[in-house]
Amino acid sequence: MWQRGTLLVVAVLAATVSGCGKPAGPFRLGEAPPATPVSVGKPGDDGLVMMAQWPSACDLITESDARAIIPSAVKVESTDEPVTYLDATLGASSQKKPDGACETLVYFPESSMEEDDPGLRLKIKVRAFGSAKVLKKEYTEKFKERKKDEACPPELVKKAKLTDCTHDVTGYEILKNGAWFDVGAIFFDLGEDVKIEGQPDGTDAKAYWEAQGLPRFVEAVSHHLP
Repeated sequence: MWQRGTLLVVAVLAATVSGCGKPAGPFRLGEAPPATPVSVGKPGDDGLVMMAQWPSACDLITESDARAIIPSAVKVESTDEPVTYLDATLGASSQKKPDGACETLVYFPESSMEEDDPGLRLKIKVRAFGSAKVLKKEYTEKFKERKKDEACPPELVKKAKLTDCTHDVTGYEILKNGAWFDVGAIFFDLGEDVKIEGQPDGTDAKAYWEAQGLPRFVEAVSHHLP
């Protein structure tokens, strides 16, 4: 799913385990908070926004977002990552943007990892900004043979006000008006005996996170976009 010219944001959630053991009770998920949309340049004659007028990927996922979704977070760190765009179709052939992707590390005590190791890694990468019409055409062409189970849940599309959304095991590839980006969790870990609040009995915590946790980061990024 992560391809050139993509908006990709990564968050890593790692553990801090005290000498008293893990916190009692389930791991709680909060909601994506509201946000003021970032500033994006106007599309040119080709319907695309010049790369110099794109926001930084780390502007699309903030410490406040991560702490709202993971209330037990004890530390949040974000790092810009460079991206070389090779897709001439989107007007960015062989151009490098030093902040085209973002990795965010969030540390939380429920993880079974060591204190300085990641418990979750989320990555976001920008694909393109442009007119809604031009990007919709490109997105539709790319996913014209999309399988039914690769389409995002309708409730996520509606709640995050997305134009279109596709997902697979690596994460989500999303179109919202004139923004095209990816959101994916590279790694997620909870303690063996820790459950997520609301997780049905007999279900796997990681699977429940993928269904209920990661989409909240998709919503958070969407809230930052016009």
